[in-house]
Amino acid sequence: ATLSKELSKKVAPSDILNQVIWDLLPGDHSDRKSYSVQLVNQPPVKSLDELYGLAESKKPKFDAFVHQIAEQNHGEALIASLKSRERAEAKAQYKYKDGNAVIAWHRLTDVTRATVTFGDFASMYECVKKIIDNAASMEVQVKEFNDRYQNPLEGGYRDIQLSIAVDDHICELQLTTKHFLKAKKETGHRDYEVIRELQAAVSEGALDRVETVLKFGDEQRSEKGTLEESKLKKLLRSDPRAKLLLHTATKNGHYQILSLLIESGAS
Repeated sequence: ATLSKELSKKVAPSDILNQVIWDLLPGDHSDRKSYSVQLVNQPPVKSLDELYGLAESKKPKFDAFVHQIAEQNHGEALIASLKSRERAEAKAQYKYKDGNAVIAWHRLTDVTRATVTFGDFASMYECVKKIIDNAASMEVQVKEFNDRYQNPLEGGYRDIQLSIAVDDHICELQLTTKHFLKAKKETGHRDYEVIRELQAAVSEGALDRVETVLKFGDEQRSEKGTLEESKLKKLLRSDPRAKLLLHTATKNGHYQILSLLIESGAS
């Protein structure tokens, strides 16, 4: 915990600057849609296509950086493809759309992403320290350090999240242990994302987004892979927040969405 606080101080803006930023933002921040601890954005872009064009051009350099830090710190680099456009759009619709239905695409900072896994916590934190201390020599900047081992997300999901700037393009680097990576694949973060985005899509009556999120959630199935045993169905039947989805759809007259939720296992 002590090392985590020290690393956070190296990356975070001063308390005074942080307060100025929050004072400039309108509204109540207690019910946040975004859990980043700092204001980190991409360069201004006018469309999702423009953002993906930038991401594609910077991905090779980011991937090389990830391989480098993994090799130097006894970790394993897991290089991901760019976040799917469907997932990126669903996230932006939920988190970054204003009252005039304008989407701030520049706030999507996880289109380019990767993970490095470690055998133990000590190796993981040592790697984080080296990245933060030596970022300039590796031609990157660390824009955000978010220790979700110390501050887990809802559902208990944990990792260390770094926002890495590669020539001003923000990429997401997650560092975790092999044990927690396995747990992530089985539950945790995906369930959190599915419920969060379903709540927004059902409330807005966005049938296409509901379909997209349900498809994403249903990618995780049991070993037999049958619908009856799907983790999506279990989630929709067991999570208290999921139980409210049917009520919301019925109340707002979204009967196609209601039917789709029931077909997917909601009850």
